[in-house]
Amino acid sequence: MDAPTYQPAAPIPRRADEMKMRDLKDCEKARSKAFLTPPGLIDGLCKGAPLQPVCREAIFAEELIEIAKELDCAHLVTFEKCDP
Repeated sequence: MDAPTYQPAAPIPRRADEMKMRDLKDCEKARSKAFLTPPGLIDGLCKGAPLQPVCREAIFAEELIEIAKELDCAHLVTFEKCDP
């Protein structure tokens, strides 16, 4: 007779160090994709810190929001209208 197989009720939570490694890998990937975005802004997103308001007309605005979406922290980015 075969041994019964059990299905866990919920996914097994990952250990904190595994989650940290994934986050570091995601941040390194984001840094490598950035061509126009200042590294300090990406570091802030990786730390989970809200960024200072960014000018909508900034040359890196679109790239920044794409990176923030990939890191699941677009809520930390705010844009403001700047004077020309």
